[in-house]
Amino acid sequence: MEPLRSGSEVSATPRATPRLSSEGIAVLHAALERQVGSRNPSSMSGVRDAIRRISVDAKRNNWPPEWLLVAFKTAVHTLPALQRITPGPDRDDFIARLVSLCINEYYGDSALGAYESVESASANRNVPRAAERTTRTP
Repeated sequence: MEPLRSGSEVSATPRATPRLSSEGIAVLHAALERQVGSRNPSSMSGVRDAIRRISVDAKRNNWPPEWLLVAFKTAVHTLPALQRITPGPDRDDFIARLVSLCINEYYGDSALGAYESVESASANRNVPRAAERTTRTP
């Protein structure tokens, strides 16, 4: 995520434009390319993982949900995988599913959200913070 002002500073700068990080966009782009290319609409796990990473980043940066949705929708509409889908009901439904996934990941107890960082989770460390506290010796 690009650094933005904290939620308390939003009222002072109502025109702040949230943007997903280039890394978040790249992960989402790759997942959507695989998804659209696979022609298997039931296989959304890669896309879900990408959206989870973006949502976790937004939470860590204290983004209100509105910022995430604005940034997410803006990014989604610029991705080549979605631009190749013919505009119409099918494309609109697909985008609506992506936005719903984003909302669910933001508000849900995502697996990555319980871990110390996205990097540690992706490195297969996968140790929840609570477990770390209980296993440490003073």
